[in-house]
Amino acid sequence: MTKRRFIACVLPCALLLAAVHAQAQEPQDSKRATEDRRIGLTLAYPASGLSSGSIGVIWQTSNRLAFRPEFFVSARFAADSANGGASDSWSFGATLTVLCYVGRKEGVSAYVGPRVSYSRASSGGGGTDTTNASYGAGVNAGLQYALTKRISVYGEAGLGYLFARYTYTGTSFEQKDASHGISSRSSLGLNLFF
Repeated sequence: MTKRRFIACVLPCALLLAAVHAQAQEPQDSKRATEDRRIGLTLAYPASGLSSGSIGVIWQTSNRLAFRPEFFVSARFAADSANGGASDSWSFGATLTVLCYVGRKEGVSAYVGPRVSYSRASSGGGGTDTTNASYGAGVNAGLQYALTKRISVYGEAGLGYLFARYTYTGTSFEQKDASHGISSRSSLGLNLFF
């Protein structure tokens, strides 16, 4: 295991453990701690990274910690009338982000936290099919602004490590490949709390 892979795996885990430890230090009997526990729906639009938006759940366990699992699915079919062929593509994926709130002031909350992701995509057409699976781990930082008690918007950016495996299949061949590297991402989103 290379040093970069080791750091990409250990850093999100260390941040998660620190967040859980910070959660354990909070007084659980205060009225504010009870009011800050809530669950909601989150909608995100990627400013970079994925080609489609995502939907998920945000579970705020306290005023310092929240979990945000998200999912996305996309599909496309296109007929090529000039060549008499067709192409199709689909993708799906899931991410889990842990939000560790580090500061709040006048409705604005700053957070950092680890993020893990998985996605799978396939495309075909013209006699060749391509399938890839991607695994990622990284760190996010963002700001969340409460418009009302039940609605907030957020913007975030992050860096991470991404590993992908590709399979190219044709009528008489199959080729496999892999890649890895550092990736960046950013997104804008909306939280609707119940």
